[in-house]
Amino acid sequence: MSHHRDYVEGHLGDPVFRDEYTYQLLIHALCMQRCVSAVYQGHVRLFCPHTIGSKHGTRRVLAYQYGGASSKELGPPGSGANWRCFIVSGLSEVKLIEGTWQTGPNHSVPQTCINDVVKEHHQRGDDDAQ
Repeated sequence: MSHHRDYVEGHLGDPVFRDEYTYQLLIHALCMQRCVSAVYQGHVRLFCPHTIGSKHGTRRVLAYQYGGASSKELGPPGSGANWRCFIVSGLSEVKLIEGTWQTGPNHSVPQTCINDVVKEHHQRGDDDAQ
């Protein structure tokens, strides 16, 4: 196991490797409903990824930010104002953390962050509203 960690840490300086590793880690977090800590635009963010994909060829993640800091003030817990669109290559120091999965009340509202969805979290009832 330490060989794998050494390999990963040894290659994180390569931007292509780092971006792919981050992308795959975010997909894992979404599938396992795990919380994530990362630095984005100089702020430590605590979030739960809900949709992963791309827009105009740029990989992105639509996430519910529940803690940390932001250039735009966070709303109260559960607020629909806490949705954030992060460009994957702009995330650093990404790691899975312990915590309860967080989401907002309007996850099923159409979003403009991602055009080509690779993976998406479906809340209970999202598929029932037709």
